[in-house]
Amino acid sequence: MKRLYILIGLSLLQAQSEPINRANFQIDIAATNEEIVIDGKLNETVWKNNFTVKDFFRITPIDTGLATAKTEVQLTYNDDHLYAAIICYDKALGKRPVESSPRFQFSKK
Repeated sequence: MKRLYILIGLSLLQAQSEPINRANFQIDIAATNEEIVIDGKLNETVWKNNFTVKDFFRITPIDTGLATAKTEVQLTYNDDHLYAAIICYDKALGKRPVESSPRFQFSKK
């Protein structure tokens, strides 16, 4: 049993010693002079011609393999702001409970 623990410990040390290849995980962000309207619609030209980041990796419960739900991210910036367009696809559409709190009720009384 002691040998098993030693073997597992050495395997974990070996797995942690390999460096992360960060060169493959860089994003080139293009600047824009176009006015970005924050309305939830990605109809500006910069979003149509921009680089899209996808194929994210799963983190929990284990950190191996691609994420099961598709996500796409685009970034751009101008002199004043950094803009992020994030599209999250849901495989269980309509099956998630909506959590609500009175402080999130924005309707006028």
